Amino acid sequence: YGWHDNLRGKMLVGHIGRNLVANSCGFAAFLGLYQFTHCSMEAGRNRCDWKNAATAGLITGGFMGLPVALRAGEPRLAL
Repeated sequence: YGWHDNLRGKMLVGHIGRNLVANSCGFAAFLGLYQFTHCSMEAGRNRCDWKNAATAGLITGGFMGLPVALRAGEPRLAL
């Protein structure tokens, strides 16, 4: 029913392995950037509240989405 019908055996394992590594690296980068931003905001504001988490998520999402938006030719799409 799609792309997975053409992959069998070693090709399928290789495809899953490559995607697993790429997705894991992207997820680790997102979490690392989010945690850095969140902790920096807590230290800078001297407060531990929901605004730090929300702002850190906004900043991290915009930063991670910027390369995709630039490739599409629409940098305003990052936010």
